[in-house]
Amino acid sequence: MPKITFLPGMKTISSQAGKNLLTLSREAGVFIPSGCAGEGVCGLCRVKIIKGEVDSEPTGKLSKKELKEGFRLACRTIVKDEDVVVEVPARLEAYHLGTGSLVEEIEQKFFTKPKFKFEPLIEKIYLQLPKPTLTDTLSDLERVFAQIRKRKRTEHCETSLANIKILPRLLRETDFKITATILDLNGNIQILAFEAGDSSKKNFGVAVDIGTTTISAQLVDLCSGKVFSTQATFNKQLQWGEDVITRIVHASKLGGRGLEELHHAVVNNINELLLALISVASIHSKTEITLADINAVVCSGNTTMIHLLLKIDPANIRKEPYAPVVNEAPVVNAAECGIDINPKAILISLPCVSTYVGADISAGVLACGLYQEEDVNLLIDIGTNGEIALGNKDWLICCAASAGPAFEGSGTACGMKAAAGAIQKVKIDKDKEKGYKISYSTIKEEKPRGICGSGYIDLLAQMLVNRIINRDGKFLDSGAGIEKVNGSLRFTIYKDRDDKNSNVYINQEDIENLKRSKGAIYAAFCMLLKKVSLSFKDIKKIYIAGGFGRFLNMKNAVTIGLLPDLKEKVFEFVGNSSLSGAKDVLLSRHAYQDIKKIRRMMTYVELSTERSYMEEYTKALFFPHTELERFKSVKIEPPQEY
Repeated sequence: MPKITFLPGMKTISSQAGKNLLTLSREAGVFIPSGCAGEGVCGLCRVKIIKGEVDSEPTGKLSKKELKEGFRLACRTIVKDEDVVVEVPARLEAYHLGTGSLVEEIEQKFFTKPKFKFEPLIEKIYLQLPKPTLTDTLSDLERVFAQIRKRKRTEHCETSLANIKILPRLLRETDFKITATILDLNGNIQILAFEAGDSSKKNFGVAVDIGTTTISAQLVDLCSGKVFSTQATFNKQLQWGEDVITRIVHASKLGGRGLEELHHAVVNNINELLLALISVASIHSKTEITLADINAVVCSGNTTMIHLLLKIDPANIRKEPYAPVVNEAPVVNAAECGIDINPKAILISLPCVSTYVGADISAGVLACGLYQEEDVNLLIDIGTNGEIALGNKDWLICCAASAGPAFEGSGTACGMKAAAGAIQKVKIDKDKEKGYKISYSTIKEEKPRGICGSGYIDLLAQMLVNRIINRDGKFLDSGAGIEKVNGSLRFTIYKDRDDKNSNVYINQEDIENLKRSKGAIYAAFCMLLKKVSLSFKDIKKIYIAGGFGRFLNMKNAVTIGLLPDLKEKVFEFVGNSSLSGAKDVLLSRHAYQDIKKIRRMMTYVELSTERSYMEEYTKALFFPHTELERFKSVKIEPPQEY
């Protein structure tokens, strides 16, 4: 059988002839993005054939020059009966999910002060029980229940038959000294496990945000509330599409195997993140922490991501009338979903609001305290789906805009996540000799590998004010650093002296994608305000959530029309509010009750049925907007026609 080797990681897999390179890359554990789920229409899965002959279908996504250099689309390239060596371009390698480069530690410094009373959902209670005597013949189970009822001041207490069966021997082998792991949901105590001796000091939980593009997780000490580590990685489901609709379609394929693939992808992500979390935590705490010490996982994410996590068929989410199977899933055993922690541990999926507004917004509203404020505030989570919530303590209204993954580092020629080497800030100045002087900074000050979301926002704004593009997003001056490559105009930010294929640039197609993304988000703002007869002036605070916001220049975001033209003090970046909300629930059963209340308060607006939304969206397809009076602080000199 032929051997297929993927560079630069030197991962080799043997396979029969006839399989395409995209499928083989998945089997080898090499991640290659495919926004169209392997249909050959997105062009993202381009790789370079270094050695060996392959069969490739014709495609308009590659130029004659690229084909001559050996580039092919992995999804359209079939392996023959000979060994093949494939190079995955450096920019795609930034998405890599293989062992060793799977995760990176990120900062999550927001909402550090507790907002809820510290009463974790999961507790471990050390019990020194009185031994039975001829005058005290209380049953073993009642003996345990009595102590827990006294400690927790509750009447309701239960456990499983499996736990009851091990109890008599365990009690007598430990001199009636055991630790009970309990789940406390509003005073209803469920004993999850019994352990010998005192293990009450080793009790950990994990909060997880399952984003369409990125998955983040935090390890939390449930005894102290301390966060040990935050880790993040790309969602492996990207192999089957960048957006939820493409993944829902894949879930329905292959007689149910598509759903299995998507489910196992996210579970594998979580399990690998768990290993990274306990490794970092063990170093920091100088105490060995094992997977068996993790007793709870609380997951947030959009409605489709929650369905796929629980292996629930999401097919009806994309079919009219767009009804999900479940918005508020029950508490389940984590092992039932394949999560490799304590076998008795629980998995809680936070409640979703509707088809396209999920638990990530419920968790974000919880973390920001939007539902407790007198003033009207707004929360926007800028991800693959731009989800927005508006309201105060009396009412909440929400919607989802299909923003696409452009601001999350996908769907653009040089886009990448906010990782080492990503251009995060851009400044352009006119230079009499060189035309334009471009300055930029990269994350961790490494050699540029691509552009992340905040970098694209800066770049668009700087190109606009320097008249490199007009308000329609079209390039204006082909003699000012703009060149035509493979039939497409591009503006290069960084030129690699050693490898021209590693140049970092923005092309006309990228600008169109970014323009549509920002237009969808701004139009959704306007639509929600119109539904409640308010304007931007009525909003006290706009909370901005999402990973790329760490480096966001608010002025530039206003310049391109992504955010409304308000004073900078109105905007507040809140980090990954979905992850923060999941952590809050993990640490407080009061937060768990509040997030259920938030879901009941939410009124969902389906933008696709709102005629005026399309009108607002069309108006927003200019930089900053068709109606310049909405953006009076944005100065574009001289005035540009559109």
